[in-house]
Amino acid sequence: MDSTSRSRALVAALLLACGLAHAANHDTPAPPTRPGPFSVACSNVELDMARLNAIGGQPSDYWEGAEVAGAHRYITDVLAHPDAAVIYRAPVPFKVGMYPTLFGRNVEFAAIVCYPTPRTNPDPDYAIPVQGGVVPHMQQPGSAPRLISKSEFAQTVGQPVASGTDPMQLPLLVFSHGLGGSPLGSGYIDVLKALAAQGFMVGAVFHADSRYSKVRIEDLADLAFALAFFPTVVEMQALRPLALKSMTDALLANPGYAQGIDRTRIGGFGASLGGEAMIHLLGGRITASLTKACDDPVYDSRLRAAVGYVPYAGQSFLPAFCEGQSGVRFVDRPFLGISGTADTTAPLTQAKQAVNNMTGSRYVVELAGGQHELAVANVPEVLTWTVAFLDAYLDVPWDSTAAARFIRMGSVAGNGPDSLTVDAHVPATTSSARSA
Repeated sequence: MDSTSRSRALVAALLLACGLAHAANHDTPAPPTRPGPFSVACSNVELDMARLNAIGGQPSDYWEGAEVAGAHRYITDVLAHPDAAVIYRAPVPFKVGMYPTLFGRNVEFAAIVCYPTPRTNPDPDYAIPVQGGVVPHMQQPGSAPRLISKSEFAQTVGQPVASGTDPMQLPLLVFSHGLGGSPLGSGYIDVLKALAAQGFMVGAVFHADSRYSKVRIEDLADLAFALAFFPTVVEMQALRPLALKSMTDALLANPGYAQGIDRTRIGGFGASLGGEAMIHLLGGRITASLTKACDDPVYDSRLRAAVGYVPYAGQSFLPAFCEGQSGVRFVDRPFLGISGTADTTAPLTQAKQAVNNMTGSRYVVELAGGQHELAVANVPEVLTWTVAFLDAYLDVPWDSTAAARFIRMGSVAGNGPDSLTVDAHVPATTSSARSA
């Protein structure tokens, strides 16, 4: 058994032991996670505002793929320093039924990457145009990412987890925003920075779904819309895991970022349609026809665990993961869903049915009265559940209490009502997940 397998087995044993030792596990309110101790830097996403103003529209139109001046725009159209940005191409499989307008093409995507950086990083913050907010210590053109060293990382966490001046190898989180949003959208950039401050490298794709489908978030609950535009909806859904897997490939091939990634600790976080994408990456099949037939999107066997915030699992008339959500039976890696009880766009009943059909460790946290949004009031709860879960199942060495802490968590103290209602820890076994 190699070191990675031993590490995973030890985590599973600890989680199981905690559960056996506490007959009423997940019954303790946990304090909200403190802000992370790390300074954060991000890759270059500076916009050329002169070019943007000449074409027209707002910055968010380019982040989200909106139509401007008769064409669907994308962030790469107006980047001030494209050579300094994270841009890559995703090869679309030659599957006409799943990708009716894009099969066989290479689709361009851009991403923003945020990560712990030295406290002495001199790069200035970038003020996000129009919307407000900042991208911290934005990487400058011609410069490599300023990754935190092993020694500074160990000093910051107060544990001898590594030493030396080489970059610390960090867990990588693939991040997928909701439909109609972007990584620089309100709320999302704050979550990116908060996760990076906890010790993760976070890569977030600008999905820009509007480039390929005019679907809006409210359309997903509309049967008439589904009947009329179903093929393009499936294509949009299937493109997301493809874009995320291709981003991971690109980061692992990028000399600047690859040296700071722990390839054995890759996880994910997605909101809404991004939560659905996490389930596909973990092995979930997709509803590919109005008769609820199944098909296989892109998977990524490198992901060890993922979190979905208000994860979209379809509607009662058309579940996202095939008939009766049966398409998730190959999801045998840990998944945490955080759903709102008042969410009509991504109904809790559909999310719970999908999670219950998974075969790995699976959990659902219910936010009482929560709707389909990333509300500021919910951020402490979402971050607390997410960090404890990912630290436990990615087995991060600087959070040795994560497994015991997570197995006891029943809610987050001092915030809105939340409770864990699906609780199934499954000891690690030989994976039955599909290959990447």
